Amino acid sequence: MLLVSGLVLAPLLAFAQGPRLGGGSGGGDERPIDENEALASATASFRAAAKERLEELLADQEEPPKADRAALQRRVDAAVEEFEREARAELTRLRGDGALTFDEVTNELEGERSENLNELDNLLRADMAGVSPPPSFRSDRSASENLGELAHYTVWVRNAPSRWLIFVACIVLGVLAAGLVSWLLGALSRRRFPRTAGALAAVEGPLYGAASLAGVAVGLRWIWLPAGVRDAAEGLVGLGFAIASLWLVWILCGVVAQAVGWVARKTRASLDDHQIDLVRKALRLGALSIFALVAADLVFDTDIRTVLAGLGILTLGVSLAAQDTLKNLMGSLTVYGDKPFVQGDLVRYRNVLGTVEDIGFRSTRLRRLTGELVTIPNADVVREPIENLSMRPWWRTRFRIDLTYDTPTDRVEEALQQVRELLSEREHQPEDRPCEVLLEELGSHSLRVLVEFAHESGDYWEGLREAGEVKLAIHRIFTEQGFEFAFPTETVDLRTERPGRLDDDGSEASADESG
Repeated sequence: MLLVSGLVLAPLLAFAQGPRLGGGSGGGDERPIDENEALASATASFRAAAKERLEELLADQEEPPKADRAALQRRVDAAVEEFEREARAELTRLRGDGALTFDEVTNELEGERSENLNELDNLLRADMAGVSPPPSFRSDRSASENLGELAHYTVWVRNAPSRWLIFVACIVLGVLAAGLVSWLLGALSRRRFPRTAGALAAVEGPLYGAASLAGVAVGLRWIWLPAGVRDAAEGLVGLGFAIASLWLVWILCGVVAQAVGWVARKTRASLDDHQIDLVRKALRLGALSIFALVAADLVFDTDIRTVLAGLGILTLGVSLAAQDTLKNLMGSLTVYGDKPFVQGDLVRYRNVLGTVEDIGFRSTRLRRLTGELVTIPNADVVREPIENLSMRPWWRTRFRIDLTYDTPTDRVEEALQQVRELLSEREHQPEDRPCEVLLEELGSHSLRVLVEFAHESGDYWEGLREAGEVKLAIHRIFTEQGFEFAFPTETVDLRTERPGRLDDDGSEASADESG
């Protein structure tokens, strides 16, 4: 019996904390239970909830209640007796359908329990305020008549005109406060931050809405409403706050996306309109997801932990199914954050030399110097070394000149000096990168001269052009002075000697004669 009592008492106590139990047992619990034990457990649960409700009202009371503690306790005891009578009648009705089951008792008694607790709340509040209790719904009257009587009691009997004036004043003050804040922000932005004027103008709507709802929330504390109506009103105010917050965040997501693009333009990063739009959509999708969870909690009383657990499992499944896509996405974030290159840079990746044409969220596109478009996944971009030729502070050129061995030494020294003078007279020679012109080695077929110089600009094509001009000038110096450039040569002797014939006297005849 103790086990059955615990099984009945547990769901009833759980209902006292908020969640409904109807259909909560999945496929249904058809276990038979004892009627007396179920009644005792339900009554004990209601008595505990009623005492807890009385303590909460006394703790929230700002002024001393008009009724003493004993009178309030008698009201609670009467409510418990009333609930016990109604619960017994409900169990009697259920017993007529057959054996009592766990689900039947739980689903039926929880409705009675909720209605009686709401009615007790209204009675206790009326006793504390020293006014007549609110009218109860009567079955001999229509729903419109019952609602009309309750509305008349709420507007004219229970709440004094001064309380309604305070309620309206709270809403007006909230709107005025929103207008003042909006004016101050607008004046500040026009003077100090003119770029933010458009964004502040866009947030006036959600700002006024949130301020009005704040006034309603404060004003509700000054008027009396039936328990069910108050819960609904507070839920709607909370939902309104969530909508205003979503509206504000929705606007701010666009502002943040534009700010990201502005910061990217100020740095070496670059974002086009399409990528800024993707950032805006991603931020708004996150805000909409959070709003959906909050709305589900406020309106449908959904357990967010269960929803988050389901979303976590779904996210894990999607992550496993789209590993490559996620790797590329994380690679794009690394590229945007580390900025190894930006759009327009000349880079070398493996054997690809080209200009960065686009940096997307999945791949980076390079345009070869020959015109082909190469698409590289961002996961490979961050994993492999990449050379950024546009980031070079200077350009170095090195080449060798081979002179023939028959060139006199004094002429070689004179030519090297002329080349040094040519390089030193250049305008774009970096001071910390001196040029070098020297005899590097005595090769197998030539005197090898090493020429090395730098260009202060790292531009690829400008460096190539200047290197070509220097090479032409050096070639002109050597050719005008009659130098000969050496190149690998090889002499092949094609002469052959054929054996001659013997004369009659035994001597060898010449090859010409033998022919």
